[in-house]
Amino acid sequence: MTYMWKVKVAYVNSRLLPFLCLSHMDFATLQEVLTCIDNDINHEQLTKRVFEVLLYKAYPGCQQSPLAADAANRWQFAERAYELKLLKVVAFDRPSPQVIVYLDLKREECSRLFPSGWIFSHSYFLAGQEFRVVAGRVLDEESNFYSFGLYVELHWMPGCSKCVTLDCELAARRNPSGKFVSQVNKKLAFHGDASLGWGNIFEMPWSRFIANNNLFIDGVLHLRADLTVVVQLLPMTTSSSTIQWRAASES
Repeated sequence: MTYMWKVKVAYVNSRLLPFLCLSHMDFATLQEVLTCIDNDINHEQLTKRVFEVLLYKAYPGCQQSPLAADAANRWQFAERAYELKLLKVVAFDRPSPQVIVYLDLKREECSRLFPSGWIFSHSYFLAGQEFRVVAGRVLDEESNFYSFGLYVELHWMPGCSKCVTLDCELAARRNPSGKFVSQVNKKLAFHGDASLGWGNIFEMPWSRFIANNNLFIDGVLHLRADLTVVVQLLPMTTSSSTIQWRAASES
């Protein structure tokens, strides 16, 4: 359970559920909310609230009547920009665990990264591991200029997460064809909580990147990350209580 949700549980336990902004939580946190087994929580009421929020997120055009009903109960669905970017994810189990992740960034969002900043996506899962995409304006140490960087971040949970190697291809949609063009293809080896990727995927300084209309189609940068599990390591406990590792492909 994350620290932030522990704080939220304290609010629920103190009977402040009507004032808890569930609509500002991402889907992963709402899932944690539903699985909470604290005895001080009114689970029927909480479940009802979570499903109302999920319905609101799935069908934002149908929010007028829920908004009116929530106003009477002091439950407000405040309109605000997402702090975490939404993704489109296509997942495959065979022949190897694989996800294809689509991330769209507006030119205005990228401009707000100046002079230095980061955009984080919602979490997605691959082979039981929690990942997210991170974009930012980073300093290229070799060329000593700022550029657009894109990274894959593993959320490491001690005792649960596994070391994993991914075959990663990053692509961007380009004018005039409108098709995705591969930018980089590399293996990423995760051995803990880390962000791995590329600091200059378009091989151009920031000023050229932000003004490039071949990348920003109608003001939107369309990115795709294709991630396939190459090797996943599983913990094995020996009789001496030491930890060994073996490749999942060998099991």
